[in-house]
Amino acid sequence: MEIRDEDYEKDYLMTVNLNDDGTISYESLLNSYTNVREKIIEDALGEEATTTILQLMKKLKQ
Repeated sequence: MEIRDEDYEKDYLMTVNLNDDGTISYESLLNSYTNVREKIIEDALGEEATTTILQLMKKLKQ
């Protein structure tokens, strides 16, 4: 599945792992989405800002 970020005109590839029966687990889909989201934030704001944002997001989840 490809996610197109129109603001930055960049393609992001989202990869998921298939189960033995060919289905996709929710956990695999969520992890892939999270990885793409983090990459988009990093590309937009830079690595240092991304690290700070991700740390804040983790604290908010606790």
